[in-house]
Amino acid sequence: MSIRRSKVAVTCVWLVGSLLLAACTGERRQLQPTFTPIPSATAVPRGTNTPVVIVPTVNVIIVTLPPPATNTPVPSATVPYDMLRYNGDWVVSLRVSILGHPRFNDVRYSGVGRLNVTPQGAVTGSISFATRAVQPLCTIAIRSSKQLGATISGKLGLGEDGRVYAFITLRPDDLMQATQFEMLCDKPVYETIRTENMLWPALQAARDLKLVFPIESGYTDTSLADLTGPTGGLLNGTVKIQTEVSR
Repeated sequence: MSIRRSKVAVTCVWLVGSLLLAACTGERRQLQPTFTPIPSATAVPRGTNTPVVIVPTVNVIIVTLPPPATNTPVPSATVPYDMLRYNGDWVVSLRVSILGHPRFNDVRYSGVGRLNVTPQGAVTGSISFATRAVQPLCTIAIRSSKQLGATISGKLGLGEDGRVYAFITLRPDDLMQATQFEMLCDKPVYETIRTENMLWPALQAARDLKLVFPIESGYTDTSLADLTGPTGGLLNGTVKIQTEVSR
């Protein structure tokens, strides 16, 4: 009897322990945390270059340009005469004669100058002289092929008499340029060639290579000047200068 009770008691104890163990196991399972899987990133295959687009930043600089320059006429100085009357082209004719030269009775230089007068009153131009010589009982030929040339510069101005004058200066292309004369004479009979530089020294002695004349069409003038004294005897005789102005 006691043995049976002991078995029953042991069986009851075992059942109770099994129930307790099962309950504890279920509770433990309920307390365990639940893990939700996180999706992994999609791997990029090797060897694939993913293009990266870089948008450049453009620095815009706005520059304000000044308006284009215009040729604004500069007013000329006020002059006491009508410039439009004198503006344009003019012609000055010069005939320079050297008289009483020891070797030539008359040496003549004829030049025609082309002048231009600007609205501001400036005078520019050029002139060329042809040469001719005269000697009684002789024939003279000019062997120099090049004419005597000069440039002209100057300006207009008001004279004391109220007329408008051209004040110009001759600037020879070659101050030392000479002319070759071939002389063939009958009495006495002889032939010679002479080289002379007379025009520029004569004009320099008489006028210092400067000319003054009214800028009027139809104007003419004749003047005489001694050459012996001013040239120190280098030239002898008299220089005659005839001036004629036209348009």
